[in-house]
Amino acid sequence: QNDISTPHFDTGNVSKYGVKILLGVLKLKKKKKLMELKLKDKFGMKKPKLKFGGFFSYFGNSFVHLSFVLPLVLSPSPSPSFSPLKPLHLLVLSLVALIVLLICLLSFFLFSFSLLIHFFHFPFLLFIFHFFFRLGCRTMGRRSCSVGCVDQ
Repeated sequence: QNDISTPHFDTGNVSKYGVKILLGVLKLKKKKKLMELKLKDKFGMKKPKLKFGGFFSYFGNSFVHLSFVLPLVLSPSPSPSFSPLKPLHLLVLSLVALIVLLICLLSFFLFSFSLLIHFFHFPFLLFIFHFFFRLGCRTMGRRSCSVGCVDQ
């Protein structure tokens, strides 16, 4: 009779597949090393993609620093000296934020996964785009008439 409670493992098969998996991993590591050496010969550096990563990281950082200042400067204030933003300006700002967002995504997917660490501030980009979008809706909805009158 077969006892169901104790599973029977074919240890020969397990070890055979274990060795195959291990060899596969070692082959992949060897291929990666060869590719890195080829790139080193070609570009004169070990990881050329980090150069792109550094550039996009710097670009993202500068944008985020701007994104903290922009809402403060551009948010409509009740004081009469400050005119509310025109819908066209908001649309342009939203498009700029969206383009930067797309650049960040592209750089993340195309160049290196280490960019996830560099772009820890990615949610800020989403926030700033959302902020401009909301502000645009508010301005177009409630203030469209007054903005039109100011323009004329």
